[in-house]
Amino acid sequence: MPTEILFEADFDSDSEGFVYRDDAFRGTAAARYADGERVATGGLSGGGLRVEIGGVNNSDVLDMSGGFERCFTLTSAAEVTLSLAFKMTHSSKYEADEYSELLVSLDGTLRGTNGNDFVARITGVNGGGPDQVVGWQTVELDLGLLEAGDHKLIIGGFNNKKTYNNEETEILIDDVVLSATTDSDNSPPELLPAGPFEIDEQAFVAAPDGMVSAAGSQNGDIIGSVAATDPDNPPDVLTFSIIGGSGAGAFAIDALTGEVSVADAAQLDFEANPSLTIDVLVEDGRGGQATESYVIDLDDINDGPALLAAGRDIADGVAVRGVVGDSEGASGQQGRPIVDVVPIDDVAFGRLTAAT
Repeated sequence: MPTEILFEADFDSDSEGFVYRDDAFRGTAAARYADGERVATGGLSGGGLRVEIGGVNNSDVLDMSGGFERCFTLTSAAEVTLSLAFKMTHSSKYEADEYSELLVSLDGTLRGTNGNDFVARITGVNGGGPDQVVGWQTVELDLGLLEAGDHKLIIGGFNNKKTYNNEETEILIDDVVLSATTDSDNSPPELLPAGPFEIDEQAFVAAPDGMVSAAGSQNGDIIGSVAATDPDNPPDVLTFSIIGGSGAGAFAIDALTGEVSVADAAQLDFEANPSLTIDVLVEDGRGGQATESYVIDLDDINDGPALLAAGRDIADGVAVRGVVGDSEGASGQQGRPIVDVVPIDDVAFGRLTAAT
């Protein structure tokens, strides 16, 4: 898996794209009590970024913060790691209920070490003695798998409380490296060929009692499944969807199993279209995908005449629903064929026209 350096900043010549922001963390609103700048000396080696929090006056102030912000863009999803060097100096005048933190946020969410939402914290010791100092240390944070797109990184500090002008914190930051590891082994899935599938059309058949019922395929009927393979080890979870084809509205696919079913049986008309297609997309959730077109052949169902009750005359503007042979025993009129007819608006099985 290749690793790419997104940026590397030593701050020896400039701020390397970082911009200072007051009230950068924890919803603070005390801009007067935080400040930040690039310094030419004082970093781990040469220049660095400095954040100062607290001090100013003898007022009691709660929750102060400031940080340096830089945005970056990922062209594809990647595991991102942040490395930085820091030094913290916490005034000896802070009391035991007052503390300062080194903070890192990504896209508005704090990232810390050892299960905390802060990288480092210094707590006061009720005043007196030398300043509390955390000397130069290098820390590495796993920022996790980030989606492709724009992201915002902020590095800085927070002070929960100060009461005097000599209670202040200095945080120095240097050698910031942001790197991304992409999964070069991620191979796209492959849809397997199948079919053509076969399924009955939907037809309507008249029964002797005059009722018309649907025959053949019905909504929800399963016609088969499409399958896909993923060469990754372990394989990714694949999802299926229908994205086109002449049968896109007639069929549905189970997103996880690839099982194809009838969604609208009314569209299954052999006489209108004996063959339909569906275009299937399979995705692995990591940008890999494949498409395949599948053919679904419709089997014809006989829409011919059905035996119905007899005895009505044939008139203009009617349609034939069924025919029986001789009328003997049915109408009492020897040799006259019996034709059951209904208004033309009711069915569309055919029209009877007289030859003479």
